[in-house]
Amino acid sequence: MILLHSSPYDIHSFADVTPLLVARGYRVIVPYLRGYVARRRFLFADISRNGQQAVVAVDIVALMDALKIQQATFGAFDWSARPANLTAALWPERVKSMVSDSGYLIGSQKANEAPLPPKAEFAWRYQFYFDRAREGGLRGKSSRFQQAHLATGVAQMGLR
Repeated sequence: MILLHSSPYDIHSFADVTPLLVARGYRVIVPYLRGYVARRRFLFADISRNGQQAVVAVDIVALMDALKIQQATFGAFDWSARPANLTAALWPERVKSMVSDSGYLIGSQKANEAPLPPKAEFAWRYQFYFDRAREGGLRGKSSRFQQAHLATGVAQMGLR
């Protein structure tokens, strides 16, 4: 079983459940995901690294290969759900089963450039802290936000 933590959490997210699973006979792997280890050591200093979620999925498969795990059950939540979902989609033979909770689905980056309907966009407004690229499209829809009585929320997002 491979359990994947999320941001801003770390492997300690599973501190309570891991002993229960081990007591039931499961082999439990709880790796630090890319970028979360306070003291990391790289094999090659000249290789570019990033936290793209597809790359994290590749890391998961590489970890499975290194540990000689052919197939695993996955548990993931929030930000780690997408790499788990990508692992299942791209390497289905490696995933026995998966619990993916409150995370991000595999989606189209192109489709995500366009704003959602005003009420839905307002509900997801905190995402603008992470992705300012959508701001331009949202600004073009400002009259729709005013019509939906969301001007206060738009102002809070800095989209006047």
